[in-house]
Amino acid sequence: FGVIRWRQIIHSSLMRQIKEHVPIQSDRHDAIMRVINRSFVVVLVSTIIGLVYVVLGARVFSDAQLMMINLEDGIIEYATALLFLSCSFISAYLAYSFRYRTTHVFSYLVLGVGFFLCFGEEISWGQGLLGLKTIDVMAAYNVQNENNLHNLMGYFADHIFIFSVFVYGCVLPVLKHSFAFFRKLFGFIGIPIPSPGLAVGFLIISMIHSWTVYELVAPMPFLRIAELREFLTAIGFSVLMYESRLLMHGAARAG
Repeated sequence: FGVIRWRQIIHSSLMRQIKEHVPIQSDRHDAIMRVINRSFVVVLVSTIIGLVYVVLGARVFSDAQLMMINLEDGIIEYATALLFLSCSFISAYLAYSFRYRTTHVFSYLVLGVGFFLCFGEEISWGQGLLGLKTIDVMAAYNVQNENNLHNLMGYFADHIFIFSVFVYGCVLPVLKHSFAFFRKLFGFIGIPIPSPGLAVGFLIISMIHSWTVYELVAPMPFLRIAELREFLTAIGFSVLMYESRLLMHGAARAG
């Protein structure tokens, strides 16, 4: 039965459409699809600056300034949230640009909702900004005593987020550039896939952990390395949205 069902799937109309799909490429495609491209440089430079800050920040800034930068509801956290919010807006714009391609609209809307959730969760839905009290049920189960969902199960959700970013940012680009089927599938669905350079950038970001960084340098006061990694991840997705706008603009107009 399984074999019969599998044959029906591979010979279905949908699979035929995927195999026959020809992605429309912009004139900037070749330049963006290099390993050493602007996306790689942006992420690499951002990561280097972040690590230099970890090493030298305590010598440059006072404890009060470090607290303002590093702690919850600090500059790093709000910068991360704003980047995710901008990604959400750009996703909505791209969904509108592809309004004649249902699969593309759906993909970008899903991404937009995901980015908006990241924005809200990053700042605990404005709890610190608005001075809100932690809801009782959140206080009982949230490891950081905040009004967010991702800390209700300890830091398990953080591990899921790290793994998901690695799969999206590193694994999917390898599949796309190694197999024609996945190249056609992702193009047919309209899901934006990082360029090779950005994929390397996401790989670098995925290696930023307390057990890697703080094993090499002294821990920075008040800074959880997870906050730096999330900030760099938001930069990576912002670059992805920029790539998407450049690469897909011609396809949107052709739709």
